[in-house]
Amino acid sequence: MLLTGLLLKPIKHGRDRERKRGSAVEREAARVRMRQEKAPALGDEPEKGPDVTQVLVRFPNGERKGRRFESNIKI
Repeated sequence: MLLTGLLLKPIKHGRDRERKRGSAVEREAARVRMRQEKAPALGDEPEKGPDVTQVLVRFPNGERKGRRFESNIKI
């Protein structure tokens, strides 16, 4: 009986890993869908100019993302 319990543990852990991996893939797919749905609402990014503001965000991992907007619109 003890041996059976020991043999089932690796199988259970493997299932847990597969489930976690699957949920991570689902979360990433949801992020991609959300970006694709929201992108048209932003419109085209304007060229640099006197009435254009640039927003830069630095993430904890050091990555930076930037986007330009017309100065007279609300974001």
